[in-house]
Amino acid sequence: NGKYFVKVNNGSCEEQLEDHVVVNIPGAVTVFQILGDSEICNGDPGVKIKLSGSEVGVNYQLIEVRTGNLIETQPGSGGELHFTSLLRKPGEYKVVGTHGVSGCQADMTPYFDLKVNPLPISYQMVGSGNYCTGGAGAEIKLMDSELDVTYILQKVIGANQFEEKVLQGTGDEITFGSFTSGTYRVVAFNALTLC
Repeated sequence: NGKYFVKVNNGSCEEQLEDHVVVNIPGAVTVFQILGDSEICNGDPGVKIKLSGSEVGVNYQLIEVRTGNLIETQPGSGGELHFTSLLRKPGEYKVVGTHGVSGCQADMTPYFDLKVNPLPISYQMVGSGNYCTGGAGAEIKLMDSELDVTYILQKVIGANQFEEKVLQGTGDEITFGSFTSGTYRVVAFNALTLC
């Protein structure tokens, strides 16, 4: 369905003719866009997708492309259409609209490709332990690290309050330095995947 115009081009000039043709096929299904965050982190609850629009009288099926498994069916509302299922499995998903009367079908576009990014690898955090009064403190380090990962050493100083030291991963052992008594932890964050 839609309005169609003709453009005339002689190689150097182009002009759109004023006349047009309106095509209206009863029972045809309009194609809408699939929207949603296409990347999540491993362990996230998942992501929901939606359609940019929908038609009353059309049922929309969310399907996993590789297996053909039907995940969810939603009736068109005439506006944006939100699917309620959380997608957490990597791969392609499609939405097929089926007209309830004519049986005409159309795939919504484009297919939704979900990527699940790995979390940073958990490495052992070690320290030299005790230190003498008046000393610089005990050394804290990670036994290994990843490139493109930021490591944040946090000292707990209160409820959800921390003193922090930030180092970039080198692909090898990293040393944060010497620190006085307290409770410490290391948080890893990949700036490329946001995991």
